[in-house]
Amino acid sequence: VYDQKTQSGEIVLFVVYKKSPEKFAPLVKEIKKHLLKRGGWSITDVLPIRKLPKTTSGKVKRYELARQYEAGNFSTESAAINEYLESSPETSGQTPIHEIETELLSIFSDVLNGKKVHLADSYFDMGANSLQLSQIAERIEQKFGRELAVSDLFT
Repeated sequence: VYDQKTQSGEIVLFVVYKKSPEKFAPLVKEIKKHLLKRGGWSITDVLPIRKLPKTTSGKVKRYELARQYEAGNFSTESAAINEYLESSPETSGQTPIHEIETELLSIFSDVLNGKKVHLADSYFDMGANSLQLSQIAERIEQKFGRELAVSDLFT
C-alpha cells in the first residue's frame, strides 16, 4: 500500500482468520518478527480478514484489500490490534531508569515513525529495516558523540 504520510510503499499483510480478533492479536508480533527475520520484510500492519476478495471466476482481486486499506477501511481493526500489543504484559518493556535509556528510546521511536519501543525489544521486535538502523546509528552518534556501527544495533 502507499502511505501518504511517509510517501512510500508499505507492506500490509492480510491473513485469513476466522476466530475472534482478540485471539489474533497475539499472533501479530510473531508474524512480523518471523517475516523480518526470514525475509527481511518490515511489515506495517497484519490484519485478519474472513475471506479473500475474488472475482466471479474465482481469481483473487489482488489490489482490492490494498485499496480498502488506503481508504481507511481497516483503521479500527489496526488500532485495536496495536492497542492490544502495546498494553499486553508480554510486550510491555522495562521502564527506562536512566536518561540515556530514555533518550535512546526516543531516537528509536522517532526514526520508526512514532512506534512505541521497549527496552527489551530486539531488532526483530521493532520491525526496523536497514535504512532505519543506519538513521538510528547516525542519530546516536550525533547525540552522544560516539561512533556506532550499524552491526552493533543488531546485537
